[in-house]
Amino acid sequence: MVNCLVCGKYTSTLHMGMDACRACSVFYRRNHELLGLFCITGSGACRRKNKSIFSCRKCRLDRIEAMMRAGSGDDVMLPMPSFTTNSYANVGSTYYDRMINTPPRTPRISIIDRIRVNLRTLSAVRCTRELKLRGIQSLSMRKMEDEYPIVPSTRQFLEETTKILISGLFEFVSATFPDFEQLSLDDKWLLIRNYEKLFHCIDGKLRVRRRFGKDSSILFGTYTTAIFADFVDYFFSDCEDKRNATEAANTFRGWLKENGPRVKKEIDRVDPSDDEFLAMIGLALWNLENVDASDHLLSLAARYRTEIMEELTDEYGRTVGVEKGTSRIGILMCLLQEFRRVVMSLQSNHALYIMLGAIGELSLV
Repeated sequence: MVNCLVCGKYTSTLHMGMDACRACSVFYRRNHELLGLFCITGSGACRRKNKSIFSCRKCRLDRIEAMMRAGSGDDVMLPMPSFTTNSYANVGSTYYDRMINTPPRTPRISIIDRIRVNLRTLSAVRCTRELKLRGIQSLSMRKMEDEYPIVPSTRQFLEETTKILISGLFEFVSATFPDFEQLSLDDKWLLIRNYEKLFHCIDGKLRVRRRFGKDSSILFGTYTTAIFADFVDYFFSDCEDKRNATEAANTFRGWLKENGPRVKKEIDRVDPSDDEFLAMIGLALWNLENVDASDHLLSLAARYRTEIMEELTDEYGRTVGVEKGTSRIGILMCLLQEFRRVVMSLQSNHALYIMLGAIGELSLV
């Protein structure tokens, strides 16, 4: 038995990668994304009189995050640099010097918690830069996170914002999985190219459920734009060869009718929690099925997949039991394969649009 580093109560099980009790772990998961919390006394050090448990949510949350940073040996995520759309080919040369000079290690903070924290930073960067492209210069943090205006997407805007996403993914992956920085540039690009569309699909579905609820069938085209069946013609309004825009739009409309309801039905059947979505975001990166990767990269991918699934297994063991947890992991892996199927069909459509002249090849370097 040890004392919880946050509230001082006895605990026999570690949570969040440190000596923290289950109550504080649950508190963190329920409150760490809330905005507008403030100290109830203004002192920043609230405690109940003669008790060690915090009575102020703001102070308790600050204490947890301070202990998490201390336990990891560094900040949860380093500040995001300012990237131009053509600068990410050399990502990692200076920004991660601190990580490069540090021996590779698996962070004490759970991978799922690191994904949660770093995903918020990546989301803020994507949102800010996309809104700037749309001529919206500034929004409050709350509006930026869940009240930003959504408009119909166009193909050209999707191309531009894909560059933002790819540069952000280099940073997100490096901060979440430190061993990424030790890979060769070729291996890094192999991972990110294999990951980009799969990440967008999973992250987009998570954000739709968070903002619009489980019943919504909205499909994010980019971070701040959506693709609507009624606006498919508009999606190709800025295509390079308008002679084939109608054919491209009809093909895309058919894809939406076939895949939109199917994916939603599968997600509704599984009904993943936020943590399960985050786990899939991590597993998707290291799922190198049908990818010609080096032995080193395959070994690293297998290790991270194992660690993520062990975290899920531990959590299921505390909640629904090992047997149900094992079954649940299998269900999540099937859902992940459904996301991968969608990505493969998207890539087939993408090749068709190129042949039609409706879009051009996306230059990534």
